[in-house]
Amino acid sequence: MVEVHIGAGAVIDLATADDLAKDRKTLLDAIAGGKEAQPLRFTQMGQRLGQSVEPIDLGSPPIGRMWFLVAITVTGKDPWESLGGGALVALCVGDPTAFHLGQVRLPALTVPQCRATASDGIWVYPNESVYMITSSLGANQQISVNLQVEEWRQSDICMSNPGQSPLYA
Repeated sequence: MVEVHIGAGAVIDLATADDLAKDRKTLLDAIAGGKEAQPLRFTQMGQRLGQSVEPIDLGSPPIGRMWFLVAITVTGKDPWESLGGGALVALCVGDPTAFHLGQVRLPALTVPQCRATASDGIWVYPNESVYMITSSLGANQQISVNLQVEEWRQSDICMSNPGQSPLYA
């Protein structure tokens, strides 16, 4: 580093790009507290009884956070009930009031079903909702949805800073 002395005892340190690159990891560890980012893990649940065109809204991440969908379990009234009549469920991410096919992430889920979704890489941004749509649900049939979620700070997984993210290590 180069030091520039100014009157009245003031000193300015000028760092070169090499100096900054050398100290980058130390600085980032100091800013982050030296800990790897960890998500909050929780469950979002929803259910529907009978026929309806309304989606089952499972919520959305708060501002500054993102959800990573880990697993989904879809059941009827109990864990063993198989829904007849061709009843299917689809997991969607986007605006539940303006459905389009581009929002479908997992189509044609049969009931009951448990599926790990981590390998699908389904991320939900704060301006999006996770929701389920149903088809051919009978008047007395019930759908219950249990979604396992990891909630991450956007700053921990942001693509603009991949060197800091545990997901891009």
